[in-house]
Amino acid sequence: MLVTGLMASVMFFVWRAQKTYPGTQFWVLSNVAGTAAFLLVSLRGIGPEFLTVVAGNTLGVATTALALEGNRRFLGLKTRSAIPRGLIAIYFLTQIYHTYISPDFASRIIAASLIVSLLSFLSYQAFSEKPGLMENVVYRTVGRSFLLFAILMFVRMIGVLAFSGVYSPEWIQSVSFMVFLIFAVVWGFNYMVLNSERMHEELREKESELRELATTDFLTGLGNKRTFEEFANAELKRSRRYNIPTSLILIDLDHFKKINDTFGHAVGDKVLAQIGSLLKRMTRQHDHVARLGGEEFGLLVTHTDLNAAHLVAEAFRREIQQLDIRHGDGRIAVTSSFGVGVLAEGDTLESLMERADSNLYKAKRLGRNRVVSEPGTNLRLLPRSSRKKTK
Repeated sequence: MLVTGLMASVMFFVWRAQKTYPGTQFWVLSNVAGTAAFLLVSLRGIGPEFLTVVAGNTLGVATTALALEGNRRFLGLKTRSAIPRGLIAIYFLTQIYHTYISPDFASRIIAASLIVSLLSFLSYQAFSEKPGLMENVVYRTVGRSFLLFAILMFVRMIGVLAFSGVYSPEWIQSVSFMVFLIFAVVWGFNYMVLNSERMHEELREKESELRELATTDFLTGLGNKRTFEEFANAELKRSRRYNIPTSLILIDLDHFKKINDTFGHAVGDKVLAQIGSLLKRMTRQHDHVARLGGEEFGLLVTHTDLNAAHLVAEAFRREIQQLDIRHGDGRIAVTSSFGVGVLAEGDTLESLMERADSNLYKAKRLGRNRVVSEPGTNLRLLPRSSRKKTK
């Protein structure tokens, strides 16, 4: 009684003093019911049988029903209150029958063991109901503790059925109380661990969201300039070390200011979002595309020489030109200009971007909606023989 009361006090303090989740109040009530059950049963022979036998044992069984309700609410599962309520009602009636009408100690134990075993198994099943939940060691441990308790209660019932002649109320009750006591402590600890794990899950999700906000352009869903530069610097370093041909493609939407001025910034944002979706869809997994600012995008393509990068840029240019962006009953025509640079000996990201940007402005001056690449003869590119070795 004292131990379960202490666990109830701790759970109540946790519930009221820090952030908790749906179901915690039922875990608190489960410990309170266990405390009351131990108190009433301990008064057997002193108080009336209705309180010390019927009510005490019913409260003891109710602890697992309340735990089941708390578990399902905590896990976000649909509650099935009718099942535990029905089982408790049936048990209450059997207690009255086997206490007043046909007194039978063994039958009371069998009924309690069967219903507690079933309710505990339903708690284990709740943890198994959510796909992938049992892969988490915390949830798996708590779920299996309910399964173990269900098995012990079922064995208790089988033992009474098989050896009722030699079982005595004194020692079987002592063993049962000890099992209940151990699991009351275990579950109290498990509930606090579950609550802590849920808080850590939320913290990890928030950290992931913040990381995504810091590294992703909110409008297009592409990487932002900072992440692009981090990726490009690391990739260029690797490319130089292993002589991997790597190219940079800069993309700028033509006359984008006119789109904003004609249709409004909301439509301009829609255009950028659709362009971003197209670029993401067409980019290979090991390459990286990002919005560098305004209507300018960057694409770093690895294992791609100057000629191949020019062809890649042409493919992107055609897809953007053919993109069907609707506004009202009409279509917004969008074209783009491309500047292509290839990694050369002694290049840094800054020098590579300068050359690609220079080619982009050439494309603009030549009439837009075109790809301009730098002449390979003016560069000392990575050795072709070395490139072949990396394939």
